[in-house]
Amino acid sequence: MFPKLWSSIKIMLEKKSSQSQSQSLRGNTFSESHVQISQAGESILQISHTLPAEVDEVQTAVDVVHILEEIESFMRTSVLGEADLKRYLNYLEAARVELSQEEPDKKLVAVNLDSFGEKIKKLDDTLNSTEKIWNRIQPLLKKLTPWLGVAASHLTL
Repeated sequence: MFPKLWSSIKIMLEKKSSQSQSQSLRGNTFSESHVQISQAGESILQISHTLPAEVDEVQTAVDVVHILEEIESFMRTSVLGEADLKRYLNYLEAARVELSQEEPDKKLVAVNLDSFGEKIKKLDDTLNSTEKIWNRIQPLLKKLTPWLGVAASHLTL
């Protein structure tokens, strides 16, 4: 989901006394990040680099709604009866209603999505289907974690 920055950024700072220092970042994950490294001493060196966002990254409430629509579409093609389907989709609807607010409460969205996910996991335990619903929905929910930010801690993925 996030681009990996496997290459390292290595900086050699030469001091007048011919000693050197090295700073390195390796294997870190950055997503639309601004990386800035500064060193102050006898000389000052600053390197700045902005990394582009991943193309399919969820960045707005509208993006979240699109993913919820994708989940709903999948749920409608599942083996659930109409009454059960409505019960599960109520969690998505509650999240969608909150997302329609001018400043949506991300924690409330996350709590509703977590309840939805927990119910789907329990449902999977009762179904005799070889293809679990949770296995199709979990990757879509994971796409929402960058937008949810800290509130994503309420999701049990």
